[in-house]
Amino acid sequence: MNRQVNTVPELWKEWTVGLGPGNPSIRELERQYGPSWRTSSSAANFFSRRLRIINEIQRMIDVEGLTEEEAVNKLEARR
Repeated sequence: MNRQVNTVPELWKEWTVGLGPGNPSIRELERQYGPSWRTSSSAANFFSRRLRIINEIQRMIDVEGLTEEEAVNKLEARR
């Protein structure tokens, strides 16, 4: 996960589609490799903190019926 990602929209983009050529989405890395792609404890801790945000976006979509964009923008406004 890129530590230069500082906004909720950037984080969601990194999670869902990746940040550009040669950078697969984090969701895809998780699907293909599970936790083995996170090679250090600091990377695992960083991932866990970011995953809380991702899970909240997904909850807002599933439970509150928001679109991805609405959920991302709502969390960004709370930051």
